[in-house]
Amino acid sequence: MSYNLRQLEIFESSQEASIQFVDISYSEKLQEIREMRKNLNAFLDKLEQSTLKELNDKRTTLQTSLKKDIENCRILKDELRHLGEAVHSLGVKSKKDIEFIASWKFMEKNNESETYL
Repeated sequence: MSYNLRQLEIFESSQEASIQFVDISYSEKLQEIREMRKNLNAFLDKLEQSTLKELNDKRTTLQTSLKKDIENCRILKDELRHLGEAVHSLGVKSKKDIEFIASWKFMEKNNESETYL
């Protein structure tokens, strides 16, 4: 009987050691997982920041370009309107030389606007 009792004590001690080993292994793996999560979060934060900066830079560049296009269109539209009015008023006065120059300038601006568009 004492043999069985001794074996049970050894078995119990072995199982308690196994429980401690499992607990230690669990804690180590949990710490590894948390450390990996921390590293992944830091990497994702850096990636997000750099992506947002790049996106903002592209947005600013595109907006600047589009605003410049709008301003150029307004200028061309005004120049075409003024030249058209000049050609029309000169046509009424029948000054052929000036009418030719104004028409030529009008055509030049018209071609410029078509090229721009």
